[in-house]
Amino acid sequence: SGAAPDELMLCPPMSLYCNYSVIDDLTLGRTQRVMLADEATLARGGPTMPPIFNHLALIVNCHQDQSANRPGKYRVGSAKPSIVFQPVHKLYGSHPTVVINVLTDVVATMWAQLQKGSVVVHCLAGLHRAPAVVACFYLYRHYALGHTHLPADIEEIYRRMRAVRPSVAPLGYIELIRLFHAHMERSHSPS
Repeated sequence: SGAAPDELMLCPPMSLYCNYSVIDDLTLGRTQRVMLADEATLARGGPTMPPIFNHLALIVNCHQDQSANRPGKYRVGSAKPSIVFQPVHKLYGSHPTVVINVLTDVVATMWAQLQKGSVVVHCLAGLHRAPAVVACFYLYRHYALGHTHLPADIEEIYRRMRAVRPSVAPLGYIELIRLFHAHMERSHSPS
């Protein structure tokens, strides 16, 4: 039982200074992981940074816009990841088409970058906004990519995320996820 020693070296357990969780369901390979994290972990860097972060292809920032981008914002080892800034909370009040298009762009980018390396999705604490985006990624893979081994039930998706990150909760973001779910289901169901 437990992870192999080389896996523990690549992705050691979460600690006080390294608050991240690997979503195993969404993993494609040893260095192609989808992770949830808090912002402090990505900003801190240093010797506590797990080696998996050297394989980052993409960082998705779910709480700030592009104006937060600055050199040295993220200290993620040797990686030079692309960065997407999408403050999820600002989608509230947007037209449904805007919400769907923005979330589709984010999750499609996640999928493309996951082919190259790992993807980390973060907000301030990695508990509400970032998991909402990861929930949409589950739905995108299930419906748009036909990965039907992944759940399309929102409650089951959150159950799986809570298995590795117990404080995850959709809060008000559930409405955005439901909107995205309805669009994915409608757009990708057999006629």
